[in-house]
Amino acid sequence: MLLMILRKNLTQDLIGFLFNVSQSVVSTTIHAVKDACLASFVPSNLGVYHLTREEAIQKHSIKFVNDVFEKPNTCLPLIMDGTYFYIEKPGDFGPQSMTYSMHKHRNLLKCMLTVLPDGYILDAHGLYYANGGSNDANILKYLLEYSDLGLYQDEGDYCIFDRGFRDAVSEVESYGIQVYMPSLLKKGQERFTVEESTCSRKVTSCRWVVEAVNGRLKNVFKFFGATIEAGYTGRTIRDFCKISCAILNKFYPALVKNDVKHNDLATRMLEKAKTTNELQLELEAKNITTRLPSEWTKVSSSSLPEFPQMTMEELIVQVSSVYQLKMARKYIEESIEDSGWNVLVHKEESNLLRAKITSRFQSNKSHQVFIKTDPSKSGLDAIVGHTCTCKNGLRVVGCCSHRAAVSLPCVRIGSVPILINIFHW
Repeated sequence: MLLMILRKNLTQDLIGFLFNVSQSVVSTTIHAVKDACLASFVPSNLGVYHLTREEAIQKHSIKFVNDVFEKPNTCLPLIMDGTYFYIEKPGDFGPQSMTYSMHKHRNLLKCMLTVLPDGYILDAHGLYYANGGSNDANILKYLLEYSDLGLYQDEGDYCIFDRGFRDAVSEVESYGIQVYMPSLLKKGQERFTVEESTCSRKVTSCRWVVEAVNGRLKNVFKFFGATIEAGYTGRTIRDFCKISCAILNKFYPALVKNDVKHNDLATRMLEKAKTTNELQLELEAKNITTRLPSEWTKVSSSSLPEFPQMTMEELIVQVSSVYQLKMARKYIEESIEDSGWNVLVHKEESNLLRAKITSRFQSNKSHQVFIKTDPSKSGLDAIVGHTCTCKNGLRVVGCCSHRAAVSLPCVRIGSVPILINIFHW
């Protein structure tokens, strides 16, 4: 009965009807099963005490993660993030206020997941209220003070966070644990430097696994993906969450596995991270970005094939992110609806291409993408450099979605342009 609630999100009344028993019998049975799971099953499959640090390194380390951050394989990274469980509006004023999120504009409870690099859930903390005091940073500070989470890692290990944990960085570092998180724009800064963009790309290339775990939890257990009925107390929801996470650890495969391709990608990312955006320096030195529009000529459909043709595998290597490709597709769809982009080629340097792409956040703002090619080369090697005026445009490890959108129509599967099939993804 408990699995019917968690997996199918069936109501207790419906379960009682199916088994021809009263709702009170269903409730009593569910609580008995829940207590039995919490007593034996959960402690052996979830929590900082069920798995030693050495076992976590041996069974759940991913070489790609340590390679990206240039750490030895004896280091243990932890990835943390919060997830939301939407609930019905409580009847009492106090719980209404404590569970209402000004960010989501809904009543919810928060759970903090600590995940290992392969997607194994080390622990599920909470639940926590949704008021302003229960942000990610404050939750982490609380865990460091009142739980053994801070003692799980040894000095020299590291954590991977998103920007929501920025106010708790000093507390984590006091344990000798290094913190990696996406860069933050400083006051008056319009876009990230090459080093800041590289750091952010390293983080996002490894941190996505915790988002995938959140998605798996809600996809497998429909109870958490829907709005939870008001009859379930916060303690019951917390217990259900721990049981569900323990089931994922016990019976579901790892989300990430060690792969030679991933190791090669890490090597390429580290090589790129040591370089600078030479095209941006060249544009600034020659003042090309501020030249008159008359020095650029618009690209026609007949001149587009001169742009280097790449396979999808080559583009994925260059972009180093599936998310950028998804956003690139949406930019292409939008451009087709708006009768295309304004793509230009410099008259003096015919291998320098410029594209104007409207921002997806502000319709009155656009980004300029510059790509320099080498006609003597082909495929991935033909792209000499690229830059964009967006905040991540100086990135040399991968590229922004605006830059990916310019190359995507020139990707070919065999001899067929992918633009023909792009809407069938």
